[in-house]
Parts: sequence; structure tokens; C-alpha cells
Amino acid sequence: MNFTVCNLKTDEFVQRSFNTGFSLSRALRIGNKLLVGGTQLSTYPVKDSKLAIFDIDNMSNNNMRIISEKMNLFNSNSDFIVDKNGKVWFVANNDYNLICFCIDPETETIIQEIPLPVTMSTMKDLSYTLDNTGSTLYIRSHKAFYSMNVDAPGELDEPDYEYMEKTNVNLIDLKMTKEGTLLVIDQIQSTQFKGSKVLEFKTSTTGDWKIIKEYELPKTSAISIYVAKYEK
Repeated sequence: MNFTVCNLKTDEFVQRSFNTGFSLSRALRIGNKLLVGGTQLSTYPVKDSKLAIFDIDNMSNNNMRIISEKMNLFNSNSDFIVDKNGKVWFVANNDYNLICFCIDPETETIIQEIPLPVTMSTMKDLSYTLDNTGSTLYIRSHKAFYSMNVDAPGELDEPDYEYMEKTNVNLIDLKMTKEGTLLVIDQIQSTQFKGSKVLEFKTSTTGDWKIIKEYELPKTSAISIYVAKYEK
């Protein structure tokens, strides 16, 4: 729960440290502010995380503003992602449901709370990413893919696409490429180890999604995709 401010350019690396009182696993700088959040700690009693914001030039408990007293990110890898309007999107647990939240860093308030569809699958993985224009938010819940216009957010009812190539499948991660395609890991489920593959999807507003390439990883059980930074 410690927040440490460090300086790479001085011999005294640690400048100061303070205890926030809640778990921290993600941080994002937006302009002259820093947004932080974390996951729920499975201690006894269970301890919830919070959503907070600081000014970059004054990071301290006295300067910490709490946006939400109870905000548990979906998992420790949950990203804060910024759309074309400078608004921040992320997914968090709200009791037993998953909610897609949108934060306005200028007003330091929650401006959107969109319940996500409940999947009947035991595979609880969920991933999300923005397109290269920052206009469309893509969300994958197990095998179902949804999209949402950040300028007109609303309830996610029917998926844009469902990966029905195989019934016994565990999809992992979701990333956008420079070319505007989506990458997803297919962890091949079998009684024998068969590795995994990366699927590359071409999306469509009409729902006519296509797998344009499959990258075989016969000796690897892939768990995440990293796409090198590129100019958007």
C-alpha cells in the first residue's frame, strides 16, 4: 500500500514515500495528474481498493483526492485507457458484476457506469482495448466481442461477434494492431498439451468479423500479448 516517489536523475533515488491505505496496482499520468487504483485484497477481513488522483507536482496523502471509496479493478493487469476526448476507461468489479467505468480527469468524476453482459462460462477472462482513433472501445467477455462508440456509450446487448470455431476454448487478452486489427490468444483446450495460437481479427460494423490469420505457437502456452508502441 506504499506509494513511493523516486527521481532517476539524482543519487538519492527515493524522494519520499507514504501509505495510501489501499492497494495500488495501476497508475496513469494524464496531463499534470496521476490516476491510481488497485484490486481487492483477499485478506481477512477483505480490503477494498479505491480510485484516487494526485497532482504530479504534489503527490502526497494531503493532496490525494478520492474519486471512489470502493473501486476494485477487474484484475492486476486492468488498464486505464484514454480515448480521443481525454476520458479514461477501465473495467472494475461492482459487488458481483463487472462495470465499465469512464472518468473525466478534469472534473475528477465518474461520468459513465456501463454494466457488462454476464457470461455463463466458467472462463472469467475479460479484456478491452481502444481502436487507433480512440473512438471505439472493444470488449471481449470470454468468446463474445462487443464494441462501443465512446461518444455515444450505452448498454451492451448483443455481441458484435462470437468466436464459435470451437466449443472448448479459452480466449485470453485483446490488443489492437497498427493496422487496425484485433489480436486474441486461443489457449487450445485438450487432454494433451497442444500449445496455443494468436488469432488476428478484422472487425466490421455490420458484424461480419473475419479471422484473417492464425499464428501457431505449438510449444507455448501464451498468456498475454504485447504490441510495441506505435504512432496512432
